[in-house]
Amino acid sequence: MVEGAKLIGTYITHRLVREAQNVSVIERPGPDGQPWSTWGIVPTIYAAYPQNLWEPAARSMNEHLGKLQAEGKVKRLGDEGKDVKRELLAKL
Repeated sequence: MVEGAKLIGTYITHRLVREAQNVSVIERPGPDGQPWSTWGIVPTIYAAYPQNLWEPAARSMNEHLGKLQAEGKVKRLGDEGKDVKRELLAKL
């Protein structure tokens, strides 16, 4: 049971780190001065990972940002999928 709890703790910590990385990117203007799209965030956070992992990373990132949106911390600005843009409403 202890190993299971440790594994779950590791998973939660990893999710919180990814969430913080997303926030650290979207709290500043994108390269074009506009809010970041999901696909714009991916190469910033996952630059050290192979590009074939970026597509699943984008899906995961949308889930993180959707959670923050449901909590009222992020606002969705439009578009769909990898092109959806969001802005930070509240510092975490």
